[in-house]
Amino acid sequence: MNKSLLINPDLSEIKSRGQSNFPIRFGHEKIEKYTDHRFLAHWHPAFEIITVQSGSMLWKVDGFDYTLKTGDFFFINAGSLHSGHGKSCEYEAFTFLPELFAPTDTKIFQDDVLPIIQNRKFSALQLSGPMAKEMTQLIENMRCLYQKKDKEYTLRIMINLFQLWLKLLQEVPKAALPLQMKSKNILIKKIIIYIQQNYYRKITIYDIAKAVLASPSTCSHTFKSLLNMAPIKYF
Repeated sequence: MNKSLLINPDLSEIKSRGQSNFPIRFGHEKIEKYTDHRFLAHWHPAFEIITVQSGSMLWKVDGFDYTLKTGDFFFINAGSLHSGHGKSCEYEAFTFLPELFAPTDTKIFQDDVLPIIQNRKFSALQLSGPMAKEMTQLIENMRCLYQKKDKEYTLRIMINLFQLWLKLLQEVPKAALPLQMKSKNILIKKIIIYIQQNYYRKITIYDIAKAVLASPSTCSHTFKSLLNMAPIKYF
């Protein structure tokens, strides 16, 4: 049976993240089970971490390509537009909402979580080798704790998650992306919203460009680079 993601018109993914009072989710995935061995571009408010068990596949995050292979660790920032495809790849997907760390008005969230979400230069982080192995082990610890649900399992998961977050924060400066990539993500969302609001009209690329305050060529090139299709084809 072929799988496909459930995606809203604004490209946000429709999926629950565990319990409302403990918003995390662990998933075992095989790209071969998806239609045409790919899943379409989408985004979500959760952080996502991919650990590759076997095979390889190509991920596109905010317009940048990442080739993941066995043993790799891959972090995707909240709100980043991403898609993936490959011939054969088995991986674990771990997602969790930023609010899991602390309420949004607390110092820990404001100082150590929000800057990552708002960092317009940081969409993804790929690690391999010893560091990837170390980070993957922390995720495996959390997955086992979550499955067993022994006494105090939530606290033990958070201990591992904070350890992982501290290591990730040390790697963020090395993974900074060009400033324009986040602005491209914003442009894509503006284009999609305009198309959704005016799909019943016979609009052109020039109408879209005028509405989002960008040139027709910029709209076409940016849209195609991230979604692999022209804006008009999205109707």
